[in-house]
Amino acid sequence: KAAGAVPDSMAAFDAGTLRVGMVRGFKHEPAYDNWLGRLAAQDRVTEVADVAELFKYLERGMVDAVVSQPIVFREYLDAERMRRELVQRDWAPPEQFSVGSLAFSRKSFTPEQAARWDALVAGILKDQTMLKIMREFMPPEQARGIVYRGPRMLD
Repeated sequence: KAAGAVPDSMAAFDAGTLRVGMVRGFKHEPAYDNWLGRLAAQDRVTEVADVAELFKYLERGMVDAVVSQPIVFREYLDAERMRRELVQRDWAPPEQFSVGSLAFSRKSFTPEQAARWDALVAGILKDQTMLKIMREFMPPEQARGIVYRGPRMLD
């Protein structure tokens, strides 16, 4: 909020001069990755080494906005401060998910062990255990939005 009028869309942000921070190497939904590419071409993106540094940059006013998911920013920002100082915007099209995944080292996991982990994750998504877990850490609407409900990549 300290940066002034808060853009209500990616296009409105593009038209301004605000700077955005992101963690180097992170990938987001395609809409965000394309947007960050446009801003980077205008030298309006600051890349940092890790999430903790990202929020320090925001706190110090070195960037005006950050790209982060609720499960992450809630870990670094308390609810009162968010209400008082920040505005959240979700500009990703509803059909685009930021899909996280587990990567298993072939040195540490056999194919059978990796398959059991895959089945476990598929099971907790299907029986809504993942949703119940997310509700412990964020408001119900955000929990519903963060749990992937699209097709399984391996199916």
